[in-house]
Amino acid sequence: MKTYNDRGLILHRRKYNESDYLLTIFSKNNGKEILLAKGIRKITSRRAGHSSLFNFIEFTVHQGKTWGMITEVKEILSIEINNLNKIQLAMIYILSEVLTKVLPENVPHEKLLKNTYIQINHIYQEESDWANYVHYLLTLLTDLGYWSNDENIMFRQSNSTQQLNYLLNQIEEITEHKIKARQLLL
Repeated sequence: MKTYNDRGLILHRRKYNESDYLLTIFSKNNGKEILLAKGIRKITSRRAGHSSLFNFIEFTVHQGKTWGMITEVKEILSIEINNLNKIQLAMIYILSEVLTKVLPENVPHEKLLKNTYIQINHIYQEESDWANYVHYLLTLLTDLGYWSNDENIMFRQSNSTQQLNYLLNQIEEITEHKIKARQLLL
């Protein structure tokens, strides 16, 4: 059985069985991957606090047949969702949903992970404005090949709100799914 250590951002989690979570993690060495966190929903689990959304974690994985299984977790950066205002929440949830939908599985993007870490830190510390946020999303789409530099010239002529709406519309068109977190902006 293959075992490896990695670090990454928890983008999404969903319940699996009675006491487990399936975590979608954007990791340094493997890119986006879906991992099983067994027993993490139990009241006695010591790892439960580390599995919160948007936490940056260091973890150990034992590769299974279907999913890798997380065995050890160490928190690097914890985002306290209760301390965020509505705009910060909208920014982080949209970011998480976009990354979950546009990132290919098992393709490492170390530079993109570093930029995401910086962006989430800016949002959490209230240093991110809409222009900075739109720039991050534009860089994300360009790095992944969904956006060309030719489109940047026309794009820069509008304000940040129009740019954000246009980008989110483009992402919805690319992924063929609505961005549910967009409702937080209303």
